Amino acid sequence: MDQSRFTTVGRRINFAKSLVGDGTIKSLSEATGISMPQISRYISNTSEPTLTRAVAIANSARLNLLWLATGEGEVFQKSDS
Repeated sequence: MDQSRFTTVGRRINFAKSLVGDGTIKSLSEATGISMPQISRYISNTSEPTLTRAVAIANSARLNLLWLATGEGEVFQKSDS
């Protein structure tokens, strides 16, 4: 995966959105309990999520929290297998 397109937390959250449900803000909102307007603010980089909300986003999309927050490390959470 070309990670150069994920240079901001907003872009990484937009990627997370694409992995949840039908890929809409509504699906990510329902999965995380974060309002749709707030998710839109994250995606547009006008706001950044708290740690609790970043964890909810990462878990809903099965993304590595470190990657979601910083763009560093593995993209996806490791499986328990």
